[in-house]
Amino acid sequence: MTRSERAMQVWQILVGAAHHRQTLTYGQVAKHLEFEGAGVLSQILNCIMEYCKAKDFPPLTLPFSPQPNPAVKWDVALKRVAPYF
Repeated sequence: MTRSERAMQVWQILVGAAHHRQTLTYGQVAKHLEFEGAGVLSQILNCIMEYCKAKDFPPLTLPFSPQPNPAVKWDVALKRVAPYF
């Protein structure tokens, strides 16, 4: 599967989660794809993040942080995505 095809697959997972007002970790997305680990997702998720920026869509991804980031306002991010569903 090409990176573009994989990005399309991940896009569908993220859109489905957003539709149900859910957030997913890298590990959860990797599990959906039956990957051994989440590390392989960074390039794919970066493509999706850049696509959202280019199209002025609300972000479906956030930069990875090994520690919870108190600056990320999840409720605000989810509200910004909500009108698209």
